[in-house]
Amino acid sequence: VTSDDTLNTTVDCYMGADPSAWDSIRTWNHQTEEAVYAATNSPVAYGDIYYAAFKVTYKHDGKTCEMWTASNTIEITGKVDWKGAKAGAAWSVANNWDPKVIPNAALSAYFTGDHLVTAGAEELAARAIVISDSVTSFAFEPETTLDFTYLHIGNSAAGSKLAVTNGILNSSQGIDFPKNNGALVLYGTQASFAGLLNLSGTSEQVVLRNGAHLSVKGVTGVVGFKPVTGLLGPPRLVVT
Repeated sequence: VTSDDTLNTTVDCYMGADPSAWDSIRTWNHQTEEAVYAATNSPVAYGDIYYAAFKVTYKHDGKTCEMWTASNTIEITGKVDWKGAKAGAAWSVANNWDPKVIPNAALSAYFTGDHLVTAGAEELAARAIVISDSVTSFAFEPETTLDFTYLHIGNSAAGSKLAVTNGILNSSQGIDFPKNNGALVLYGTQASFAGLLNLSGTSEQVVLRNGAHLSVKGVTGVVGFKPVTGLLGPPRLVVT
């Protein structure tokens, strides 16, 4: 921007849930040179989507002119850490999370250490489920549903495991074993991952027991798949 009157050149940051009805949340007056501009807005809520852009007002050839940047979309996301009792605690109790917020579609659920997580016949959600250096068990009711984006198991050479009993898991992406030694064990659980399952680690990286069903978009390294026939019928791996 070339301004004839830099003392009257201003920069505004606009933000709002609707780009047709947003407000200026900060103004910088008397801008005389290039700079980096940053602004914050509150309150905001996890899961909300906001739109933001900058406007420059300046003088040129005696006229007041405006120039806008492109609008950017901002989704408010975050994480919560499981702090429930190791012997068993309910997913849907805010005090079992740090901070004390139950995960939702905008909050990733992190588990570190060995834990037992329980849930009744309810609908649960998380942005992602991250099992980091732990052995975590989900003890669900058959009607429990858990919707999330992706599953990430393991961060260290020691390996991690997620064991899920009953329930229905729905994921919009795949399963990630970053160290190739994590494990997912399903007991009578129906799990659907709209992504790839990479089984490049141990021969028991994914174990299906008691009639568990696992549906994925594709599988690589099938050495890591172990179906186990139990009393509730044979397990199923469906590649769509």
